[in-house]
Amino acid sequence: MPGDASSMLAARRQFLSEGYYQSLATAVAAAAADEASIQSGWLEVGCGEGYYLSALQQRGVPASDLWGIDIAKAAVQMAAQRKLGVNLAVAAARALPFFDHSFTRILSIFSPFDLAEIERVLRPGGRFIVVGPGEAHLREIKALIYASVQPHAGNFASLDQNARWQEASRSKVQEGVLLKDAALQSLFRMTPYYWSATPAQQQHIETLSELEVTLDFELRCYEVAVGTPEPIDG
Repeated sequence: MPGDASSMLAARRQFLSEGYYQSLATAVAAAAADEASIQSGWLEVGCGEGYYLSALQQRGVPASDLWGIDIAKAAVQMAAQRKLGVNLAVAAARALPFFDHSFTRILSIFSPFDLAEIERVLRPGGRFIVVGPGEAHLREIKALIYASVQPHAGNFASLDQNARWQEASRSKVQEGVLLKDAALQSLFRMTPYYWSATPAQQQHIETLSELEVTLDFELRCYEVAVGTPEPIDG
């Protein structure tokens, strides 16, 4: 089944429902939903269970202007269960089912994307908001699995190295949280680190009753560079 495994989705829904990523959701909504863009086309690529779509709606973006796609059917079903009234579709990031220049704001939060497709469906003057892990994100969990902890480059490199795009702004959200029992296990199971861990490492982490964990997120807003010609098909 494409997309995240059902067990990861369930763990993520449980963890997010407890509010540990609320600071990130608030920052995403604040960075993306400025007054000029509230009533415009919005798309979240890899919307998962709809957690961030809900935050945007609470910020004032009308449900009719919000779209979310995810390749995992189970994730879209979970998002639909929120009954937000937003537009949802099962679709791949590499083949977005939308007309050219459909959206003023596009978001990718810890999700893969196809940069050519993003540019195709983004309106002139629109912004692409990307959220990825900061260098310290979940370093305590990574230290329990890997011999040496390497910072994650996220999806920023493909944009930073592309002359067609320019960074408009960036911000950072970082905090430490004490996770106990079920919350700690939900976080572990919703990350790819669970699948990277050996059975012995999984068992060790599952025996922990609590762990102080660093949450570290980077938010970057990108625009197509001024004067960049339209890409030539073919």
